[in-house]
Amino acid sequence: NKYAEVIWKYLNYRYGWYEAIKHYHSIIHWLVALTMLMGPAQTASKHVDNVDSLVELTEVTLILDDVEEITETK
Repeated sequence: NKYAEVIWKYLNYRYGWYEAIKHYHSIIHWLVALTMLMGPAQTASKHVDNVDSLVELTEVTLILDDVEEITETK
């Protein structure tokens, strides 16, 4: 990957080999953690959308039931 190579070369130039390894490790660790946290975050928004749809459907069903009850009593 070109980006990884450019980052490594910059870190090696800027900090030297030993410090570059520590910084590169920190970057990779941060990216892995971010990737792991993004999975549940993406599915959470889908879950919220599903719950919103369920709430709307329930509201419509209750309204229709009320309308049906009103029309039957008349």
